[in-house]
Amino acid sequence: MKTESNRTNPVTPSFIQFLNNSNDYTKTIDNLRRLELPPEIMAQYLTFMQSAPVSVIFVDRNETILFTNKTIEYKLGKNQSELIGHSISDVIPFRLNEGDKQAIIDEVRLNNHWNGRLSYIDNENNAKRSWIKVTRFENPPYAPTYGILFFDTDSVNYRDFSDHSLTYYDTKTFLPNFNQFAFDINQMARKRDSDVKGLALIRCQNLSEITVHYSRKIMDEVTNTMIRRIKKALPSGYYLYRLSRDVFAVFCSKCKNEASFKELIEELYQTLLTPLSIDSKKIFLTIEMGVVFYPTQVLELTDLLLSAEICLNQRDSTRITYYSEEMSNDYTLTLQTIEKLQSAFEDNQIKVLYQPIMDQNGNLEAAEALLRWRDEELGAVSPLVIIKGAKEYGHIHKLTTWILDKVVEDRLFDHIPITINLDAVQLTNDLFLSDIKNLVATKALNPHQIVFEITEHISLNRSSNALNILSELKSMGFRLALDDFGSGYSDFNLLTEAAFDILKVDATFIMGIKEEPKKEIVLKHILQLAKELGLLTCFEGIESEVELTYARELGSDCLQGFYFSHALSLDDFTNKYL
Repeated sequence: MKTESNRTNPVTPSFIQFLNNSNDYTKTIDNLRRLELPPEIMAQYLTFMQSAPVSVIFVDRNETILFTNKTIEYKLGKNQSELIGHSISDVIPFRLNEGDKQAIIDEVRLNNHWNGRLSYIDNENNAKRSWIKVTRFENPPYAPTYGILFFDTDSVNYRDFSDHSLTYYDTKTFLPNFNQFAFDINQMARKRDSDVKGLALIRCQNLSEITVHYSRKIMDEVTNTMIRRIKKALPSGYYLYRLSRDVFAVFCSKCKNEASFKELIEELYQTLLTPLSIDSKKIFLTIEMGVVFYPTQVLELTDLLLSAEICLNQRDSTRITYYSEEMSNDYTLTLQTIEKLQSAFEDNQIKVLYQPIMDQNGNLEAAEALLRWRDEELGAVSPLVIIKGAKEYGHIHKLTTWILDKVVEDRLFDHIPITINLDAVQLTNDLFLSDIKNLVATKALNPHQIVFEITEHISLNRSSNALNILSELKSMGFRLALDDFGSGYSDFNLLTEAAFDILKVDATFIMGIKEEPKKEIVLKHILQLAKELGLLTCFEGIESEVELTYARELGSDCLQGFYFSHALSLDDFTNKYL
């Protein structure tokens, strides 16, 4: 990038020469003499300190200020006695979070210097940029000291001498960013006060879709409108950060109580759901929130962000998610699951079992392929945990491919139809379709004997690519079932957009039906709807004679549940049913 014609760039050879020739450091020499340094070490310092027009500070390895020059004293509006002996983080108008600070320290230890640009928000909430140079000075047998240069100006062409860039605010919105949030949290953690602190993460799930459907300009306007709404709703003592493109944080370091924070966040949630009018377009936002409190829910302030992220990972866009210890335990279990998943595949710890699906008369109609895994440390790992972990950490395609390979290996579909759970995430992956075609061509996978049960209806309903892949599977001869029908708000839309063959009714409808007569009314309407759409029905979760009787009387085509059998190994299933 060329410098604008009406601006000068002071970082030139002549400017550097000026710095090197500067002799305005009499006061600095007096400060240095107090350290009683050897002449050769004094010479190092004097060479460094010839940059007098630039703000200069020397610190020891504990970040305690040893001395300063006039420029930094003038800049900070403090005399030397107010600076020497204090921590640099207490007097400098910008701060570094622990991660950035450690990166600088590591490089200085390695190379004896660090150069970089820092973008930050000062105490008056103004966006500023500064060039920083850190140099390490050896002083044997004493511990080394560190010289720091600060150069505040927008006229500097930083590319001439900056190796790094540290940013503490979002350059589009000028909101403090993740780095600033991390620093603020770490500073408060050191105080260890017991004030109630609340954190709410706000994610706009459909921000990317807005960019695709409209334009980046519209997306920017949506973002700025969101920010204005949030700021307007926040009282004094509440702070807004932009942690990433679509995630914002509302933080209060001294809440009146948890109830007041919740009330504010719930009002803010409703405010953000109000449609936006931009360029004659009415735009609806899909907002999800995760909320956590200190010290009642997390004991360490530094755990606030992770706990709030765990709330967002619940993937529930229909409400605000408040943190619970159970979520944290599930999160830990998911991490442990993923860590062990690869070796579990290699050691054949994961099994594919088969649960029978019966017709109205109790005869075998089909079987569902189900995952089972028992780990020595984790015990029996729920299939839901396996699938959730595989999705979140990018292993879902590998897991699905492995299941398909096992089903092909067992070849139970030569005798009866086999249903296989297929997460909607897979339907956004073109590689999945090519793998299916390869199995049909090379391993004689019979499409007419395979039923794919589609889960995660919400994400499926949002993807045109997923619907296209479903259509392709149908054209190949596979049948499709909509699993857990009734558990998601988008199911009815899917029935009109995808050519399903079977409706698998969520188990919650049949459970306790005798005590809840309204469930029977709902089931009658679901069955009538399926009949008019030409779909077969399967009631899941049949566990008792009472539930079986209701399911038969209501007219479900197929029945599945522990009443008939748990999932069985291939040998046990074959011996019992074939």
